[in-house]
Amino acid sequence: MTLQFAPTVTYVSQFSSVRDGGTKGDGVTDDTAAPTQVIAQAAQSGKIVFFDAGTYKVTSTLYIPSGSKIVGESYPNIMGSGSFFSDMSNPQPVIPVGTAHERGRIE
Repeated sequence: MTLQFAPTVTYVSQFSSVRDGGTKGDGVTDDTAAPTQVIAQAAQSGKIVFFDAGTYKVTSTLYIPSGSKIVGESYPNIMGSGSFFSDMSNPQPVIPVGTAHERGRIE
């Protein structure tokens, strides 16, 4: 028996770039809203989120739902900043992946 495998082909149209969604990635601009929206839309549509190289400043939690597929260019950084993350007695996650009640996978 001979097994044959079809190659996996990924097209540019299967990607959603956070920069195309409006992020700056300059480490100064608050990039919280744009990647949150891009990640949510990509997870629902089965697209792959692409983080271009840069430092993405977020001022609240950047939630990643189950079913997400995320890749990045060399050295993308997500940096939590601001009062939301500054309470040491009530720590907040910068990037949680899924919730306790979600089932699925992430790539």
